Amino acid sequence: MPTSLIDPSDVIDITSYMSPDGSIRWKVPEGEWTIMRFGYSLTGAKNRPAVPEGTGYEVDKLSGEHTRAYIKEYMSPIGETLGPLMGKTLQYVMLDSWEAGMQNWTDHMLDEFKHRRGYDLAHYLPCLSGYVVGDSDISDRVLWDFRRTLADMFAENHYGVLTEFLHEMGIGTYGEASGVSLEILEDALLCKKYMDIPMGEFWYRALHPELMYYQDIRGAASAAHVYGKEIVAAESFTGGGYESPNTLKTIGDYWFTQGVNRIVFHTSAHQPLDTKPGNTMVGTHIN
Repeated sequence: MPTSLIDPSDVIDITSYMSPDGSIRWKVPEGEWTIMRFGYSLTGAKNRPAVPEGTGYEVDKLSGEHTRAYIKEYMSPIGETLGPLMGKTLQYVMLDSWEAGMQNWTDHMLDEFKHRRGYDLAHYLPCLSGYVVGDSDISDRVLWDFRRTLADMFAENHYGVLTEFLHEMGIGTYGEASGVSLEILEDALLCKKYMDIPMGEFWYRALHPELMYYQDIRGAASAAHVYGKEIVAAESFTGGGYESPNTLKTIGDYWFTQGVNRIVFHTSAHQPLDTKPGNTMVGTHIN
């Protein structure tokens, strides 16, 4: 097949010819062929920052099955301990911004794609490796469909499943769904739809370009308007060690004008370190 342009009808799925040891026994038709082998593995991303006992690999956030298994394992001991206080003393779980890096595959991805987009991605997999299948217009549309599928699955199978499970426990969700740096996987309006209280974030001193915080906050405000949510929260004043009440008010007032109506301090230690200069890690020292 030509290396510059691939006819979809020339793409053959030879998965059934592969042995358990990974070798392929295939009677190759006449002509020149390129064999492309696709696989997937863990991204290697781990949660951070976290104590050693609480550090581990990130869950597959495109999989509703894996997401539910994770949150069940995480929350069940808390539920057993609190008993009737669940939903009373503990009313919400807050989901921080996505900081786990890029993910673009999961179990049953081909089935999910066909269900959502109506055609088989297998014959267009070379598009994901930079090949043009059919023509440039077809390949662009395949890539659009693939990215749209990732965004839909991330919103539904991660944020949707988390909120569904927590509701079963009588708990609501705050969520920076999905934060300021997700890029391809992010449909902010769709992600925040699944949060009881949608959130954005803003820092005291910007770690990212200021426009990213603006887009995130406006996305949360838009989600509240579109989906009828009364509260727009924000991870607020993230920084540490250089703020004052005067500067906090100036920054807070600005973000109130952009739609925020509930401040959530990033961190404020109940028992802060008493060593100089008395900073709270990327948080606000409130005494």
